[in-house]
Amino acid sequence: MKKFVAYYAETSESEFFDTIEQAIDWLTEFDQYEISEGSIDGENYIAEIKLVSHCPIIAKKSDVPEEEWIYGDSETIHDIKYVEPQQIETVKNEQTN
Repeated sequence: MKKFVAYYAETSESEFFDTIEQAIDWLTEFDQYEISEGSIDGENYIAEIKLVSHCPIIAKKSDVPEEEWIYGDSETIHDIKYVEPQQIETVKNEQTN
C-alpha cells in the first residue's frame, strides 16, 4: 500500500506514492514550464496516509430469515472502520476466518 498522496489543484489530479520524494517529483513536473495559480496559492499538497477505510460485513441476508431482513435488496450490511495501512491485511484476514 502506498504511503503518500499528492494533489495538484490546477487539474484536480491526485496520485499515490511509496516515497515523499516521488510525490515531490510528480508535483514538480506540473510546474516545470509555468507555475500554476494553485502552486502560488498553496493549494497543492502531499499527505502521508495514516488511516485507510475498512468495511467489514456485519450481516448477511443469507444468515437471516427473509421476513426479518430489513435492508431491502442489499445482500450484505457493512460497518466502516479506519485502520492503519499496515493493519489492512490483518483485518481482512480476520473477517474471512
